[in-house]
Amino acid sequence: MLDKINVLYDFQMFWHQKFGGVSRYHAELSNISKQYNINIDILTYGVKNFYLNRNLNKSADLLALLIGRRKVYLLNKILTKKQLNNKHYDIIHPTWYDPYIFDLKGNSKIVVTIHDMIHELFWQDTQQDEIVRKREAIYNSDAIIAISENTKRDILKLYPDIPSDKISVIYHGTSHLPSMKKPSNFKVPEKYILFVGGRHDYKRGMFVAKALKELLEKYADIKILYIGGGNFNKKELQYIEELGLTNRIMQHDVDDQSLAYLYANAICFVYPSLYEGFGLPILEAFDNNCPVICANNSSLPEVGGNAALYFDNEDAGKLAKAVEMLFTDNSIRQKCIELGRIRCKEFTWEKCFEETSKVYRRMIGEML
Repeated sequence: MLDKINVLYDFQMFWHQKFGGVSRYHAELSNISKQYNINIDILTYGVKNFYLNRNLNKSADLLALLIGRRKVYLLNKILTKKQLNNKHYDIIHPTWYDPYIFDLKGNSKIVVTIHDMIHELFWQDTQQDEIVRKREAIYNSDAIIAISENTKRDILKLYPDIPSDKISVIYHGTSHLPSMKKPSNFKVPEKYILFVGGRHDYKRGMFVAKALKELLEKYADIKILYIGGGNFNKKELQYIEELGLTNRIMQHDVDDQSLAYLYANAICFVYPSLYEGFGLPILEAFDNNCPVICANNSSLPEVGGNAALYFDNEDAGKLAKAVEMLFTDNSIRQKCIELGRIRCKEFTWEKCFEETSKVYRRMIGEML
């Protein structure tokens, strides 16, 4: 039997996110770890994160109100240092890229997960601090986990002196949304195309509206439903008005139960992003019997496989044709749903943690 090893996940992304893919990733791994004789401590204090139920309470809000969120962050740094002085961890797996952790590592091995290279590829002018932090994490860590082959290629392209064998590709699992319920905060259209998440720059939220304008004019009963990403800003509202689609496009924020319902009842989910490190919404859609149409770039084909329909980045016509095909041909739509269910089963958190545990054990020199 393999020896038990101790792993620390720090507070960083649990502080940054109340909800979100990165904190969910670490929480999912922690939940499974006990099956592999690995003890994972998630060290947080006064942090409000949905995936850590113990912290989703009023006391976190009160502490932030009393001393400010930034001081909560600094307090967690102090407590992490104290914890590392009192307990040895074989592995430290920080949840983000703050370099403080490298000064505290001692004899521990550090494993970092690189989720994407968005800052380096799209936000070079505005995110230099984040880029520098991530670069330090890449060079100073003992092992790197990339969440897709595409992310690994991007790391090696940007930092060609990093040894390829330092990077292990380990896919995310499918996070099953809770049992579905119909949203109560708005009337759900009978027929709609679904867009989920941020709409800014490379996410291309408004590209969908432009690409599907003629389709919406052809089929008067279809709407586009944008979920999450916050209310439309002034520029977006003006653009939608210029397209003549003010009454055909909606935006709402919902909880995970309502999101599951919206996936399950949509004509399809459209994912036009120019770049993703992985693409969890594809799996969410598959898991809820929703056909997927996504851009043919970055990691999206790795995740979608043969179950998604694809269009080239600027090919608005192909996107519109794919949506119309799913709307008018139920046999194709059902085939996409069936392939999506099969594809979804290939991505499990159990498989993700099994591969992650091999990285941990390799770092401490255990033979597998």
